[in-house]
Amino acid sequence: MRVHLIEVAGEGGIYQHTLAVAALLRREGVPVTLHTSQHREIEPPPGVEVCDCFKWFRHLPRGPVRRVLIGLSYTFWSSPHLLRRVHRGEVAHYQGHLLRPITATLLWLLRLRGARVVHSPHNTFNRVHLPLDDFALRMCTRAAARSIVFSDFDERRVTATGGTPIRSPLVQLLPHVAPADRARWRERWGANGKPIALFAGQLREDKCLADLLAAAPATSGPVKVAVVGDDKGEADGGRALAERLGLDVSWNVGYFPLDDFVAAIAAADVVVCPYRQASQSGVLSIARQLGVRTVAADVGGLAELADAVFPHGDLDALAAAIDAVLADPESELAQDFERAARDAHLAAYALMPEH
Repeated sequence: MRVHLIEVAGEGGIYQHTLAVAALLRREGVPVTLHTSQHREIEPPPGVEVCDCFKWFRHLPRGPVRRVLIGLSYTFWSSPHLLRRVHRGEVAHYQGHLLRPITATLLWLLRLRGARVVHSPHNTFNRVHLPLDDFALRMCTRAAARSIVFSDFDERRVTATGGTPIRSPLVQLLPHVAPADRARWRERWGANGKPIALFAGQLREDKCLADLLAAAPATSGPVKVAVVGDDKGEADGGRALAERLGLDVSWNVGYFPLDDFVAAIAAADVVVCPYRQASQSGVLSIARQLGVRTVAADVGGLAELADAVFPHGDLDALAAAIDAVLADPESELAQDFERAARDAHLAAYALMPEH
């Protein structure tokens, strides 16, 4: 039975997770078609059929015209195309969402056409606070035969919407990281013997970079804060705060290829995720797979992925959590999650019994 993995962006954490799932399925001999963007940051594993059916018009500047074109293309080209490509009895596994009301409609139409619909929401909270978004999430989970989730938090949320969740580890595609790659990041950061507290990922308001910057002076020993990620509006404010506090921060702002990004996480002494809201975190998942110690705010499902947690917004507790993790550098969370992820996905596709 063919599995159609549907991921719209072709870049970022959800795409990288989708490639990891594709690799797991191919090793089991499952035929896989990946439906994704025309422009991909990484090519999929060997043996995966690729369908370039999502258009992002990246040659145009960001703005309302581009957003309208993306929405029209998704509604009137990509969705009808998927309805033609996915046949009765095949699996349609949708990762994340784009325009949730349209996604919900697409999933119900795929179900009505006889496909086994599987959905991985990735985020079960409403980040943009659109009035139809929560309703559309309920419609997505109810259209799906199974919803694959990555935390107790999301399992409870999906159950509350009337969906049927299956729990899986959040596996990410990890390129090999050589010792020289780690050393280059350490040299770039100029640690000078200080432990590195890394903030990795998008610099977005809900990720609360400012909390890490404000807490850093309260740690028991000096730490070097390193920031690695794409700016979504918080870089200038973060730089200004660091300057006011007199912090020595290494700013590495931009979108980094996966191998560079993973090497940065591997080079850190502790990865800090002081988020205000979250379902789970690809950054924490990568760190866990690499055996790098982590600290996270106790929101959503982050506590299940981190070595130490703190109440969101409590800067003293954040500093204490960083101290505790640096004092015990061996992570107890590092292990092989691929088998559990494989079994969860095959169960969701009805290719093996559920446990």
